[in-house]
Amino acid sequence: MNIGIVGGGLAGIAAAAEAIGRGWQVELFEARPTLGGRVGSFFDRQVDRLVDHCTHLALGCCDSFLDFLRQTETIDLFRRDRRIPILYEGGKRRDVFSLPLLPAPLHLFGSLLRNDSLSIGERFHLVRAMRKLVALQPNEIDESLSLGDWLKTTGQSEQAVKRFWSVVLESALSASVDQVDVRYARKVFADAFFSRRDGFHPLIPTEPLASIVDQRIGDWLAAQGVTIHRRRGVQRIDVPRPSESAGQEGTIRTADGETCHFNAIVSAVPWFRVESLLAPDIFSTLIADQDFRQLEPAAIGAVHLWLDRPVTALPAGAISERTSQWFYASSHGDGQYLQLVISDAGRLLGTPADRLTALVIDELRTIFPAIESVRVVHSCRTIFPRAVFMPSPGVDRIRPLQRTGIDGFALAGDWMSTGWPATMESAVRSGRAAIEALTDR
Repeated sequence: MNIGIVGGGLAGIAAAAEAIGRGWQVELFEARPTLGGRVGSFFDRQVDRLVDHCTHLALGCCDSFLDFLRQTETIDLFRRDRRIPILYEGGKRRDVFSLPLLPAPLHLFGSLLRNDSLSIGERFHLVRAMRKLVALQPNEIDESLSLGDWLKTTGQSEQAVKRFWSVVLESALSASVDQVDVRYARKVFADAFFSRRDGFHPLIPTEPLASIVDQRIGDWLAAQGVTIHRRRGVQRIDVPRPSESAGQEGTIRTADGETCHFNAIVSAVPWFRVESLLAPDIFSTLIADQDFRQLEPAAIGAVHLWLDRPVTALPAGAISERTSQWFYASSHGDGQYLQLVISDAGRLLGTPADRLTALVIDELRTIFPAIESVRVVHSCRTIFPRAVFMPSPGVDRIRPLQRTGIDGFALAGDWMSTGWPATMESAVRSGRAAIEALTDR
């Protein structure tokens, strides 16, 4: 059995890894020079190093992603932290961590109740609301309500929303609490905080993402026999019509004019690119039940700063009530490199790069007081306007399954119906589910 996979992002790579595990011959097509999609890096000539577009982290509850790292022999390139530092105005730091010996979910309540950025009453209301959220059953969730609406029904103060709920969820879901479906918030808290002691542990890459995904995982795939076509875009995917006899081959026509024949094909491109690759009647079949064209995009960005001296000893952490929600820090010569991730970046798409950088630096003065005496040696900005889909209320109704109903054809991507928001975990799950769907057929 030979299979063609269109799209070299994480979903396509996961599909390739799953397919070779079943003994299939695999060809992977990627238009860009590197694999990984937005889980990648660029080379900044001014500082002479690879820089992640936007550093991605996973959590200890991301079982499929962790299994994928073990499968591809790259788990050694991720560091597991056992606490999440949250930085507040004035340089105040409060950590989310597990108390020893206590089982989940009691393990976290101590650190939450000690968070004096909230009043004592707000802390108890917070813990109670978290328990109520996790206890919700799917049929009890009102799809017309955003999480922001739901939090108001539980008596959460504006300060609690800003200093806790937004800190956790904007970085996880790439949208504000007023934009997200309650069920996605429940997923984050149930899996990361309530189900197990290590579920919230951040897994942070220790090498540039391009080194991990394009080089290490790419080399591993090639060693397993996968044919990888970098810089080779796809112009058209043709698959058998339902009226045609079973066992018909599908074809992939590349941008350079070659037609390649396959027993099965996986499209692992973003939802907004699928229509351009398929014949109109095939695409109409795909969206008959779930018109995924209605998915709204959410932007993710980052501001990158190179400083002439360090301003923090922390390698990473969350930030409260600022434009950026997360930071990563590493040494750079005698100075320091800071990446400030803006998970809810849609509101900033029209902001000039220099103005956004100035805004972030100004806000950092309230978090890292040492930055007052530091010189910014170099800075830049990266942004993906359509990085992920917006997890708005009711969006699950238009997230399609990997199984398409078309013989020998499946879809993959973090935007698919996986039960997870658009994360690396969702991408891996969708890639594997696409191969499972083809196997079943």
